[in-house]
Amino acid sequence: GAAYIRHVNVKPIVTETKIVEDKIIVEGVISCCAIYTAAAEEGGLLSFQEEVPFKSAIDMPGVKIDMIPYVFAGIQNVTYEKASQREIEIKANIECCAKIYKKYVMDIVSNIEEVEIPDEVKDMPSLIIYIVQPSDTLWKIAKKYYTSIEDIISLNDIEDADNITPGMKLLI
Repeated sequence: GAAYIRHVNVKPIVTETKIVEDKIIVEGVISCCAIYTAAAEEGGLLSFQEEVPFKSAIDMPGVKIDMIPYVFAGIQNVTYEKASQREIEIKANIECCAKIYKKYVMDIVSNIEEVEIPDEVKDMPSLIIYIVQPSDTLWKIAKKYYTSIEDIISLNDIEDADNITPGMKLLI
């Protein structure tokens, strides 16, 4: 039997979420692992692992079946004690939190029209060194030189597109 409990680890694992009227149903298992020192006649450290199923409901007024739930389960207030020579009693509170996402379909680009490239752009050299100005963004620079943000990033090995600084030299 267990002479002394050394360590207990309790972890919730969400296996299924389902939206019903104004609620999110959460199902999963609580993984319990305990390490204990055996009684003198058995000797040494021993452990056991057990999975206990759980089911919980989160009240969420207005939630609809077509929404996408993201559920997080955590453990609060773990207590344990030796219940008998061969049993350990573990108590824990599960805290479930949820975020709901709604999928929207919308037109982002509209009214696209083809325009003729001006002659001064056609006659530009194939490689330009541009010095970034204080109010510049990659979008403004790409638009000015009829290229894409992705091409500028790739050509200049830019890691953070939001972090271009005045005076920086870019190949276009």
